[in-house]
Parts: sequence; C-alpha cells; structure tokens
Amino acid sequence: MSDGCSLVGAMRAFAEPVYENTTPARAQRRDDLIVQRQTQVPHSVSTGPTLLNTLRCVCGDGCPRCNDSALAAKERPEVVVEPKTELKTDEFGANPELIRVMKGKRYVSFGDAGKHVKLIQEALISSEVPSAEGKRTRLPKHGIDGIFGSETKAAVEEFQREYGLAVDGIVGQQTLYWLDDTFRAYANRPAPAADKKLPDRFATKAAGLAAPTSVSATMKVARTVTSSPNPKPEISAGVSFEAAVEGTPDDKVFYVQNIRRIDRKIHWERTEDCKTNCEQARAFIGKAQGLDTELPYAGPFILTDGKASAAADDTPALVAQETFNPKGDFQKGDVVTLFAHDQFRMFLAHGAGSSFNFSSFNPLGFFDWEWQGKVRFTFDGTTWTAGAVQSRIDPKVTSFNQSNALVFLGPLYTKEDLETNLSSSRTKIDEKPDSW
Repeated sequence: MSDGCSLVGAMRAFAEPVYENTTPARAQRRDDLIVQRQTQVPHSVSTGPTLLNTLRCVCGDGCPRCNDSALAAKERPEVVVEPKTELKTDEFGANPELIRVMKGKRYVSFGDAGKHVKLIQEALISSEVPSAEGKRTRLPKHGIDGIFGSETKAAVEEFQREYGLAVDGIVGQQTLYWLDDTFRAYANRPAPAADKKLPDRFATKAAGLAAPTSVSATMKVARTVTSSPNPKPEISAGVSFEAAVEGTPDDKVFYVQNIRRIDRKIHWERTEDCKTNCEQARAFIGKAQGLDTELPYAGPFILTDGKASAAADDTPALVAQETFNPKGDFQKGDVVTLFAHDQFRMFLAHGAGSSFNFSSFNPLGFFDWEWQGKVRFTFDGTTWTAGAVQSRIDPKVTSFNQSNALVFLGPLYTKEDLETNLSSSRTKIDEKPDSW
C-alpha cells in the first residue's frame, strides 16, 4: 500500500503482525509506533467552533493523498445538526478519542491507529447493507485491525455517501454524529452479540418461524400534497396500506416503518413594524435512516384461523409553530414558508409470541414512498392564507417489494422527537425559500 506515503505503508506492514500475534515486546513496539504517529501528525484543533485544517502529513508536502485529505477537511461544511453534549452509543461514549472528535478537538483519518479506529471499523462493517445473500463487502482484506488505511477510508466514504455527508474519508463531528445516531441505545433494542461491542443495525430473521403460505398487499394514495392554512400553517400528504396474510394460526402481522429521509425547512419573515431580526430561517434536516414512532407502527393483527387483513395509514405533516420564530408569536404581515421532503419505507412484518419484539419477527416485504412540497403562507392578524403548492412530489402507488426486505434498527424517531428537534433548532440557514 504505497499511495505516495511510504511511512504509513511501512506502518501497515509493521503493525499487522503486531496486532495478529501480540507479545509484550510487540505490544510495546506497537505503542511506540502509535505514539510516533500521533507525534508526527497532530490532530488538535486550535480555536473556534468548527473543525479547522491542521493536518500535517508525515510524508511532507508532496503526498497526493495527504494533500487531498487536507483539502477535503478544509472544505467540509458546518455541522447542520444540534451539537451533541454526549455520545449515546455506550462504547463510543467510553472512548476518550471519540469524545474529542465529538467535541471538535480532533478528527480521525488516514494513518491513525488504536481502539477508537477499531470501533469505527466495527461500526462501518455493521452499518453496511448486506446483499440479498447476506454478504458484506466492507473491509474484506484487513477487517477490524485498528489501523485507518485506504480500505477503512473507502468504507468511511461509502458511509458518508449513504448519509448525505461531505465525502472526504475523514471521521469528524458530522460522520461521528451519524455513526453514533445509528448505533445508540434505545428501549427494547437488541444487545450487541457476544463477539461484538455495537448493537445490530438490521433486524435478524427469526429462527424456526414458518413463513406465511400467502401474502398480498396494496398501497393507496389517501391525500396528495395539501396545504391547510388554519388554525396554523400546515403541509401534509397521506397514504394507506392493506395486506392479506395466510399462515400459522395465532401468528401476528405488524407494520414497521423505516424513515429513509426527513428534510424539513421553515422560513419566517416579519414584514410590519420590524427593524431587527425580521428574517429568520429555521431548519431540521434529518439525513439518517431510522425506525419511526412506536413499535410496531400498527398491529399486531392476529392470524385468526390462519388468516388476517392488516391495514395501516401514514399522514406526515409539517406544521408551523410560534416557537419556530425568535419573537415567539405570529403577527399581522408575517410570512411563513414551509418545505418538506420525506422518503419512507413501510414494512409488513410477521411474528410469533404475545407482543412485538426484535427477536421474533421476519419482514415480509415493503412499500417505498415519498412526498415533497413547498407552500408560502401569509397572516393578516386573524387568519392565514396559503399560496400554491410548489416543487411538488405527490405520493405514488408502488408495488409491494418482497425482495431484500431488511428492517433497519437505527435510531428511534417519534413524532415528539421531530417536534422537539424542529422547536429547539435555531440554525440560521442562508438559503432563501426561492432555492428550496
């Protein structure tokens, strides 16, 4: 592994046998190497709330890889989520180096080594979407070896692309935020397997559960993208699902929803009697996947006499609240623009036992659907008036996909979580609604 960095390549050649067959002497040589590497490549951030480019490559100024990494670090956008005060994944929160990353005091990149790199590597492997055969392809050569080489960098880049982050192959605040959000603990989440430190990202299929003899499901559009100005500005859409299942009597059918994208933006402007803070932008932009609402989303539906029909509906909405603007109220002349773009995956799941749990259900298939719309509302002091729905994507009827049905066990998002995030977010965004 050359890549123009002879010292890092030498470190790989030296460190791999050390990690594979550690003796006290080899462990000391490994620790000396890590100290040497950290001395030559400082990761501290000097001052300021954002990550700065302080990378000094051990290869000198002529290393293309280090030059590329430095440029990528310098051009990273600011974090678009509320800063974390603590890491929610137990193993992440117990690692001092990852805590420093979370606080913006360092980042993890090509050439690093240590336990924090091992945790990142395990997270990258566990976060990969397996193929239809259940195979994973991340880190196939070196695996979890604690060394941040080109293979780990490529896996980080793949994760960043999946989550809509700046693709630079560097684990900074943004990338660690979504790694932590993907593996953080929540009620009823399965514990990590005996040989792992992180919980599962995807639900494993229940052993010994006989598959239904027949499954059919349909989706209908219950509401196209619609605006409702009163009592408060709102934009929404809606769909419904109906399934028929035949199988073992007393088995159960559930609906489980995965969020694939949540993109919500709010722009509020005071046009009368306002000299300062007359234009404010509020945004909650969710780029991760996650489980939605209570578990299950709907059900269970008992297969009485071996048959059951299972219905569910989904009506996402973005509603303007007074708390979204710094004045804490709405007045005559106020103008609010709402934007929403959501993508969902509604699963039909099959299980046994008295209640829904992660160890006793199998996904039968899913529907993918999305909606998008932007509406401008104006207030005359008493009532709101809505303009036309713009940049519109109405829900469309899609077929029931019974292949690759894989339920994601990422962070749990409830309606209250979304409302709290929208209310607490005070992120000023430079975009004007015209660009939404």
